[in-house]
Amino acid sequence: MSDTPFDSSRLIALVKSIPKGQVTTYGRLAEALGGSRNDQHQIGEMLHPQCRETVMVLARGGSAHEALLPCWRIVDEYVGGVLSPLSGPNDAIPPDDPFYQIVIQPLMDEGIPLMAPGYVIDPRYLYDPVSP
Repeated sequence: MSDTPFDSSRLIALVKSIPKGQVTTYGRLAEALGGSRNDQHQIGEMLHPQCRETVMVLARGGSAHEALLPCWRIVDEYVGGVLSPLSGPNDAIPPDDPFYQIVIQPLMDEGIPLMAPGYVIDPRYLYDPVSP
């Protein structure tokens, strides 16, 4: 973990800068803020309150435009460069699951093709954030 805590306003600006139709990872956000990919858990903890609010908006049927942050654009990165919005690359979420509506559907709505199971994302959709 970094010796210096991350600046939350810079982190929020980075998340907001992820272009529609692309994704990034918690580790890449940490690197863009001067940390290492090993700081990904700290980044996740910092984003948790804002992403929880985003989930609440989407769960109530709100649109992605009403969401505070495009948290669905932050995905996990696995060994070998596999990208997925799920906790494991082999998970399968049915379309009637709320998680599907909150994370998977917004990614598909943005034109990111997802391959189930695990909803694998092609690395060509990976955005490498740059510190603002």
